[in-house]
Amino acid sequence: MGKAILKLTNLTKYYDNRAIFKDVNLEIGQEVHAIVGSNAAGKTSLLRMFAGFDSPSKGKIIISSVKKGTPYPRDPSEMSKFKMAYAGQDDFFLNDFNVKQNIVLGNEPLVAKIFPNWKEAEFRINSLMTKYKIKLNLDKKVSTLAIEELKKLSLLRALFKEPKILLLDEPTVGLSDSQKLEFWMIFKTLRSEEITVIFTTRDEEFAKAVSDRVSWIKDYQIINTKVMKLSENTKMFATDYWSNVINYHKPQAVTGVPLLYVDNLAENNPNLSDFHDIELVIAPGEIYGIYDFENLYSEVLIDSLVRINKTKTGRIFFKESEITKLKPQDISNLGIDWVSGRYIHKGVIPDATLFENFTFWNYNKPKYVTKSGVVKTTIVNKKVREIIKEYQIFDENDMYIKVQKLSKGELQKFVLARSIEENPQLLILSNPFCDLDEKSAKLIIKKLIALRETGASILIIDTDPYLLQLLCQRVAVMYHKQFVCKLANNSVKVEIMNNPARWQEFPITNEIVIKTDKMYHLPQTKWSVKKEKLKKFISYINKPMIKLRNWINKKLANIKSRLG
Repeated sequence: MGKAILKLTNLTKYYDNRAIFKDVNLEIGQEVHAIVGSNAAGKTSLLRMFAGFDSPSKGKIIISSVKKGTPYPRDPSEMSKFKMAYAGQDDFFLNDFNVKQNIVLGNEPLVAKIFPNWKEAEFRINSLMTKYKIKLNLDKKVSTLAIEELKKLSLLRALFKEPKILLLDEPTVGLSDSQKLEFWMIFKTLRSEEITVIFTTRDEEFAKAVSDRVSWIKDYQIINTKVMKLSENTKMFATDYWSNVINYHKPQAVTGVPLLYVDNLAENNPNLSDFHDIELVIAPGEIYGIYDFENLYSEVLIDSLVRINKTKTGRIFFKESEITKLKPQDISNLGIDWVSGRYIHKGVIPDATLFENFTFWNYNKPKYVTKSGVVKTTIVNKKVREIIKEYQIFDENDMYIKVQKLSKGELQKFVLARSIEENPQLLILSNPFCDLDEKSAKLIIKKLIALRETGASILIIDTDPYLLQLLCQRVAVMYHKQFVCKLANNSVKVEIMNNPARWQEFPITNEIVIKTDKMYHLPQTKWSVKKEKLKKFISYINKPMIKLRNWINKKLANIKSRLG
């Protein structure tokens, strides 16, 4: 290991009297060092203390640096003085800026110490991308980037600062097997550099493959540290993780009138990953999968299906009725729920409590909120407590804990539970297990299976073919903006999903669509939606008049009968 670059002595951290870790002792030299642990083990908290985002409750952190008199950064702005850089799971980028601007922002090379030197900045970025074999379009807007591209952007932004200590929080979470292989190559290059790399992960196999040493964190402490050798076995990134998590015998796919039918859906927005000719048929009581082969379309697909994004063409039917022009709130009222893979940005308010986040998501449901907008506090309290206990969100039964104090795994469990427990008729999920450890994933899978057995349908859009093989009765493979093959029953296999040469054996035309007369009606328009709402409104205000008229007619009939 050589000389210690970073040293922890009896490090202890509490959040609101809740222990994160106790008396942690560790020395890290010039090496690639992985910190492995399950959800809520304290991995991210440890890394954030190194970077100055937080400070220890007790104990010491000592970092060898060019700055004298201060043992470690007391604020993230001090990282540069320690020659440190940090790339987190949820780095916040400026969405309206392009990739180059986000990398350089705050660290611009200057001409005459005043004007940004964009040519030099671009030269340095291209040199980094060549060195680490990273491919990114520097002119692309951040709002259009997929998960893998965001991970690479975060890493490039950190490397651009020319650090001597590089801190990476879960750099491979949410990536497919082929993308993990790319990061394996990046880490192989990092390992040859004079950079101390400290990264956290739940992926023990990846950690062992790329690290000089691995430390395991459990029960508030570092329980073990081992020396590793760089592995050349790239097949480890194509292993069936899920068969060790749960044993599930899925039923055969069935045909019938679809619960959800998507016809010729297309997206042509320059700020999004566009697609075309999407046709999808989901039967009642089915778990259907979309394999996002390139990890580009998961988010744009889920947003298009629930009408957050307005698509260029296409029609969407739910229970034979067209919902193409409806708003997300109206779709939610029909019994459709969804969980985005980027749930932290799209599904929660970080500064709000679990109670407030649950209410915010279910604000349109009469059982939780009255028509006048008053929250039924007792009912919501009871429901949130049940979720915390049933899904083992954390040890303390505190619904008023703020979301930002939860680990990523605990938060993703809460977001999934919030939707599953409402028993939707259709649940749409994008990369639902990206932040869950084995124990949490097993719990959620059991809940999804139980939901399907009630007759509900589930659509999973994911980059993990092994997960789709385990759960889905049918799978559509998406590649280069469209579906390239559709698999059912015994053909839902990883070796087919990952083998483009076999896709032609399973054409996209092999799905049977049973349409009813209602589904042949003219396409829905904005006016037709308004007209239906107007009819419902008139019917609503007319109900008291009908009751009054019926009461008068009844009284008149009674009088007439007495008069003969």
